[in-house]
Amino acid sequence: MKYFFALLATLLYLSALGQVTIKGKINNYDRETVIYYHPTIEGIYTPYWKEIQPKANGSFTIKFENEGYGTTTLSFQRLIYRLFHDDNSEIYLEIDQNKILEGREKQNKSIGRYERGHAIKQRATTEISGDYASVNQFYNRQLRTNYSTTRSVSGSSLSKLIYQADTPEQVNVILDSLIQQEYQQIDTLLLTVDVEDSQADRKSKEIKNFLRNEVEAFYGAIFLSGMSLKRREHVTKLHQDSSATVDIYNREWEQMIEAFADRAIHEIKPDTRSPDYIDLMESLSYILGTYQEYHIPKQTQTSDEIDQIMVNQLFNYDTTLFYTEKAAFAHSLAGLQMYLMGQIFYSPLLLQSVYHLQEKYPDSQLLRHYDPLVEKLENYLKASQETFSSGKIIRRKYDTFDELISRFEGKNVLVDIWATWCYPCIQEFKHKDKLQLLVESGEIEFLYISVDKPEWEDRWRNNIKYNQLKGYHYRADQDFKVNMWDELGGYKGAIPRYALIDKNGEIFLSTAARPSEENELVNQVNDLIQQGQE
Repeated sequence: MKYFFALLATLLYLSALGQVTIKGKINNYDRETVIYYHPTIEGIYTPYWKEIQPKANGSFTIKFENEGYGTTTLSFQRLIYRLFHDDNSEIYLEIDQNKILEGREKQNKSIGRYERGHAIKQRATTEISGDYASVNQFYNRQLRTNYSTTRSVSGSSLSKLIYQADTPEQVNVILDSLIQQEYQQIDTLLLTVDVEDSQADRKSKEIKNFLRNEVEAFYGAIFLSGMSLKRREHVTKLHQDSSATVDIYNREWEQMIEAFADRAIHEIKPDTRSPDYIDLMESLSYILGTYQEYHIPKQTQTSDEIDQIMVNQLFNYDTTLFYTEKAAFAHSLAGLQMYLMGQIFYSPLLLQSVYHLQEKYPDSQLLRHYDPLVEKLENYLKASQETFSSGKIIRRKYDTFDELISRFEGKNVLVDIWATWCYPCIQEFKHKDKLQLLVESGEIEFLYISVDKPEWEDRWRNNIKYNQLKGYHYRADQDFKVNMWDELGGYKGAIPRYALIDKNGEIFLSTAARPSEENELVNQVNDLIQQGQE
């Protein structure tokens, strides 16, 4: 009987949801590029992208269920569009793809990347109409809503204004100027709320308050990003100058962070429908744990330390920051997105944590989105318990790249340089079978060289099993890596990296095509084989 009532409750909830419809047209469409979008579902701006392929004529329709107000972000050819909606909105967006291409060809490269995208977007956007048109036109003429995240390690043009300020007073003047400029524009918005609706005034105030809250959250995250850049510079100076004292990092900056955190918790509404709010809380959570550290952070972690990072994000968060249930769930989802996308954090503890979240939120559409990734994690853990004889571990230590290659004298070799933390490397493994016939014929050997951290022995071996990497495997230490990059040349340290070695141990191609570039790599391998037969 309890299952009946649970099903009934779910059906009643779904029946109360409205449907958001976003229609549009890509003029001069190339028939290839997809549209990515983040909708608001269950009152939470999703941490994951969904995608849709426009029709041949460029038209597209996006539909999803929603309750209340929400925000959806669209990305087309790296241009970012933000759209505000309620639970029954219909919105229209039209973009000219030719103008995007023309704009990128003409851009002055001295202008910052986001500013370039903003200028191109203004020229390429043909129409934004439908419900809440004035809000969505406001959104998409603001540089602010072009940012996909405010947490970039290198900062942005706005956060660098904070970083370059000499005093806290200058920081406050910069932030106040930016915020007030947008407040004034929000105040003048003519919202198309039904004038016969008795709640029209209330709805207008709610929407404008939502927009103001976003502005506060966004520039709060910008402030924290600027503070991170400033602190990183000071910590680097401490590291470089042994005579420097900790007070090189002015206590006034710390006090600014503390005062901002207190104000953000009490004055910025916890609105999970806004990407700006979610970015702010993620930034604040990180900053409050690091802003008084005056050492260069350790770059590697053991498996246990990685597991602890994951558990802290999913469950042991600061409840003074995430003090509503929805904010806490949004924070957990942001972690889940990161931990399930690659194989860095794969462990039994992650799977247990996923199961715990599923039990806590059994009806969540947001969690159901991750079902294929959860199945992938389950298969990974199962594979780690099995043997895989086709992955041959080279246990002998080699000092140089040439010494390792000499082991394969008389054989052509395809070298794949990778790491378990490299998501593009993992993605390329999907295409490895395209060369398998050549491997089975004895024409070429696969040599996988891992540049993984020394602490990640188990993760390295488990990745080999799960991805069924047939061939030889070698883990490079620091001295070997330095020598290998010197031998291969090109951009050092960039992975995935592929190279072709001939039967004499000479480098045939220091940078070969990727397995996903099927025809090109096959042709390169055939050229190598043909050379050896001449």
